Amino acid sequence: MYMAACMLRGCCSWYGYMATPQLTRICCCCRYVLLRGYTDAPEDIDKLIEFSKQQPSMLGIELLPYHTMGKHKWEALGMKYVLEGVKPPSDKEVRKVIQKMEDAGLTVRCDVKNTTRMEDSHGLVLPHS
Repeated sequence: MYMAACMLRGCCSWYGYMATPQLTRICCCCRYVLLRGYTDAPEDIDKLIEFSKQQPSMLGIELLPYHTMGKHKWEALGMKYVLEGVKPPSDKEVRKVIQKMEDAGLTVRCDVKNTTRMEDSHGLVLPHS
């Protein structure tokens, strides 16, 4: 299942909103890239929550905060890095999105440095004890 905000037109070869119909028998997890200025607006998060809650077999959301670790690959290929200047979301911003999703009853998996959260061996996010 894929979702893309129309604002990503300049970052990829296709744009718009595409999602599979409601899944009833296949368990799935939605992977969502949190990209400052592109996919982090409150209305984007609200739409993601609404969409996710409509999927009866949705196990949760894997929240992927944007990072620049792959930037060197673009440079090595002599390609323009289309997200030049975009800063990764802060830990505080990521935790705020996680909290909003959890408050809506969704299970969220996310790797945030210096967080008070941890994952168990099955990848489920657990409160820090």
